[in-house]
Amino acid sequence: MIPGEEFEIKCYEFLKEKYGNNIIVFNLEGGMDSTKSDIVVKIKNSTRFYIEAKDTNAQSGQFVLVPNETNRTFIFSSKNKSQENEMTKMIIDYMNSDFDKFSNAGTAGKILDIEPSIFSEWIINHYTDKNVRYFISYLNDFVIIPIRKFSEYFEVSSTYRVKKSGSAKPSQKDVSTIIKKIKEKYSLASFSSIDERQFVEIKESIVDKKYIIGDYTYYLSEKKPHFYEIRKLSNTNNMNVIFSIKLIKSQDISDLKEFELDLKNLS
Repeated sequence: MIPGEEFEIKCYEFLKEKYGNNIIVFNLEGGMDSTKSDIVVKIKNSTRFYIEAKDTNAQSGQFVLVPNETNRTFIFSSKNKSQENEMTKMIIDYMNSDFDKFSNAGTAGKILDIEPSIFSEWIINHYTDKNVRYFISYLNDFVIIPIRKFSEYFEVSSTYRVKKSGSAKPSQKDVSTIIKKIKEKYSLASFSSIDERQFVEIKESIVDKKYIIGDYTYYLSEKKPHFYEIRKLSNTNNMNVIFSIKLIKSQDISDLKEFELDLKNLS
């Protein structure tokens, strides 16, 4: 299991055990899919908001900028899942002022040496658009953070570098081929589909979690013992502005009480 996924599961289990009941339900949704936030809060099967799980040191959002060698400027890619906003434009203006430095960033990357509050504001806007109301992290104990207070709890930095894109659900047309490939190695594997996501249960010990089929690599992402989601890894290498965060503050009791009151008012 990827460390980030393991942390998401621990956060989910904590929230479910401490705050879940027959009215308030927590579901784990994000996993390897960066387009979704991690934990959804539901009341009577109705989604109310999301909670984003971030470990003590983690990445927290990114967007693709394409260097235009002719105009010597960076272009906000149309493939981005996020929307261009004021903070994005500030970052682009800064990078345009030293185009040669950033256009040659490569895999090592170049640090963006500008006011960290710009990064924090980008992150807040990005996750607010995804209906995230709180972050959950860990510093000797679990820490629950109202999104507007993100900058009080996290130190933020940013780098421009090449990053391989994440993963996605397999195309429906490829599912039968994937199942056949996995069954060649694990004949007793059983498969299921939930909301167009593909899962496999394998009781045997897993030898290899990656399978190359055609032009793509597929990965078995463990959700619980012997139960995996099948994900398609991207072949794309893009130049990304990547935000990295570090938790620097333990739980403020008033922020925790705000969260608990929010849950109480929902129910």
